[in-house]
Amino acid sequence: MRKIAITLAAASTLLLSGCLFPEKFKARVDVNPDASYQVKFDGTVAHVAAVMKMVSSKSPLTDKDDVQMRQEVDKMSKAKGAKKVSYIGNGRFKLEVDDSRPAGASMNLFDVFSISTDKQGIMTFTSPPFTEKDRKELSKLGLSIDGTLEITLPKNAEVISSNATSTPKLFGLFGTYGWKIGDIQTRPVMKVRFK
Repeated sequence: MRKIAITLAAASTLLLSGCLFPEKFKARVDVNPDASYQVKFDGTVAHVAAVMKMVSSKSPLTDKDDVQMRQEVDKMSKAKGAKKVSYIGNGRFKLEVDDSRPAGASMNLFDVFSISTDKQGIMTFTSPPFTEKDRKELSKLGLSIDGTLEITLPKNAEVISSNATSTPKLFGLFGTYGWKIGDIQTRPVMKVRFK
């Protein structure tokens, strides 16, 4: 029991700031020539506190817990960019986000992916570094990540650095920068400047 409590404490430190963890998803960022952008997310997210409760009690959520999860749908539906939100059980939600931001505006999606622009106008797409310990803690909670991220850039964007696993073809005219994210160790990172 003490080991579970330590695991839950570590996981809560790691994840509770956002309380939602993306498990299976497709995400896309379309950047416009003026550096404004649109973010789309379609997938399943886990409510970390609910998952922690199920792990610590070694049982499914109670009916009362499920009612609370359904109430979360109302709160989540009011969030900027939330298009569709539904509770699918076991502390999981089906979530669709479609959010547009002006040039220079930051965005943080589930504390797993962020977009920011520095004073020099360099736009950074990144995810936080996770340690091997973090990966083990998530695994103990039964949480894993399986998703894809695609970023489209306008012609006036210059990629300074990127670790994308796929890139546009034919001199950058067709396709997107893409990442297959199957583990939290896969960190999408890209820096872009505009001409």
